[in-house]
Amino acid sequence: MRITELHIYHFKSIREIHLTEIENVLILVGQNSSGKTCILDAIRAVMGNYVIAPEDFNEKRQKIEIEAEIELDEESLKSLHARKIVSGYKRYEKWLADFGNKLPSWKDGRLRFTFQASPDGDIRYFDGVHKNNRYICQLLPEVFYLDSQRDIRQMQETILMFQEDDLLKRMRTGCCMFDSGKPCSHCFSCMGLIERKRPDEMNAFEAEKLLEYKLYQMNLDGFSRRVNRIFRRNSGRQEEICYELQCHANQIFQVETTVYNPNREYGMAVDQMGKGMRSIYILSLLEACMEE
Repeated sequence: MRITELHIYHFKSIREIHLTEIENVLILVGQNSSGKTCILDAIRAVMGNYVIAPEDFNEKRQKIEIEAEIELDEESLKSLHARKIVSGYKRYEKWLADFGNKLPSWKDGRLRFTFQASPDGDIRYFDGVHKNNRYICQLLPEVFYLDSQRDIRQMQETILMFQEDDLLKRMRTGCCMFDSGKPCSHCFSCMGLIERKRPDEMNAFEAEKLLEYKLYQMNLDGFSRRVNRIFRRNSGRQEEICYELQCHANQIFQVETTVYNPNREYGMAVDQMGKGMRSIYILSLLEACMEE
């Protein structure tokens, strides 16, 4: 999935700008205050990761409009199908047909729509047929914005969630135990299956460790090894990135990340590293994610 075209109207300092034939990498070059950050914020707004503020409108308070074209290749479509995005059909052919019905502006592998924001706070995704197609925002990916401060927490948490196994992902979504495509209705039909097990055979510590191992730790260990291998290669240093799963009631399934220096025998939080080392860690994290 990638953005192939953007047409921005009345957003911040931009009166109108048209970007076409966007490739996998978009490099913006210009003087200070020339609108580079405005373009990035426009992309984030379309993807739902930027909240339109009153100061983003021009003096005439004109409606902000951002026309976008997004390419969806076969891999992206199958990923959306696997996650039951837009449609809940299990068979891919039926899902794809329903996908096309719900997104009429999807043609020839590309989805076209207009993000609209009005001064009164109304946000819409107009596709030429529906004034506000709610399915469009469901399939848009999360966008990460890294400024000079290198705040990595949001990006790291999202990437680490990709390493979770299916059961933990289902638990996070609050879906039905028997059908992941449906939300839990608290009918407790699953209790018959659960009550066949004997939790009294485990102590609390064993249960906590078993949960940690089965749901998360196997995937996290492998990912940790990849991150450290790439981090050492990129930085030329011997510190070790350590992930620790928190299972306390008020921090359950939160991952704490530290960098440990074996020579000095001390560790510190990753976000306390210098900007340069945080940049290297971000690069290592992304490379490890892309290796899969």
